[in-house]
Amino acid sequence: MTDDIRADSGTPVDLLVVGGLTIDVLDGAEVVGGAARHSTEAAVAAGLRVALLTVAAEQPVVRAWIEDIGARATVAWQAAPSTIVFEHHGHHATRRLRLRSATDPIRLSDRDRVPAARALLFGPVAGEVPDEVVARLRAATRAAGLQGWLRRTDADGWVERLRLGEVEDRTAAALRGLDLLLASVDELRGDDGEEGIRRLRAWAGPGPELVVTAGADGAWVDDGHAPARHVPAGPRTERHSIGAGDAFAAVLVARRATGLDLRAAAARAAAATSRFLETRRELLPPTMTADE
Repeated sequence: MTDDIRADSGTPVDLLVVGGLTIDVLDGAEVVGGAARHSTEAAVAAGLRVALLTVAAEQPVVRAWIEDIGARATVAWQAAPSTIVFEHHGHHATRRLRLRSATDPIRLSDRDRVPAARALLFGPVAGEVPDEVVARLRAATRAAGLQGWLRRTDADGWVERLRLGEVEDRTAAALRGLDLLLASVDELRGDDGEEGIRRLRAWAGPGPELVVTAGADGAWVDDGHAPARHVPAGPRTERHSIGAGDAFAAVLVARRATGLDLRAAAARAAAATSRFLETRRELLPPTMTADE
């Protein structure tokens, strides 16, 4: 791997994912994670041509994952002194994250080139995607998962939720200029997806299409023209659901770029996410189970 970004001179990929890899400390074990990992793997599993622009330190667990996914996707890896590390405390509804270390921001210089893509998904988790990267990277369909922008850490590193109104004005303007924004009910502090989509529309304005996921309750979609509509979740899986929202986002954005309407793209993404969760490699340490 190299610190330079090389252009893909062939056909544009279906999806370019932009975000930092993480090392997640789960029950004492360390695994590569982050929206960048889950989105990339899900898109590859759905048969899409995928590229990843990411940042992380040259650690064995990171290098092993990048070498593995690099056989199936184009990877532009910017090496940094440290990787984003999250400690996971508790499980499911009680899960809390503690940021142990951050990483460098992804950068774009005049000499940097990224693979051409039909769709682009920004998926930061700890401030590693600057506003200028959002503004400068182009594709026919540009989207963002909002989780990384709706976070802050306290003095001890514990991750807290930001309200939409607390997002900095410059960042909010960059995000509102995208084609599609995605968030979860939890990230929006809503009671359900219908309330979440209303809250997100009030903040985002009339421009972008919106999707709010609600786990097993499916998702709500708003294309800005018709009333928001509900899309059922895919078949329930007994496997753990870590990264399910990221997987859903990746497939949805790529399918939307093919010309499918938003609701149809979401339905395709819901089915693909269920298949991905059932077939992907295990992420959890052996001492943790899907029911925990």
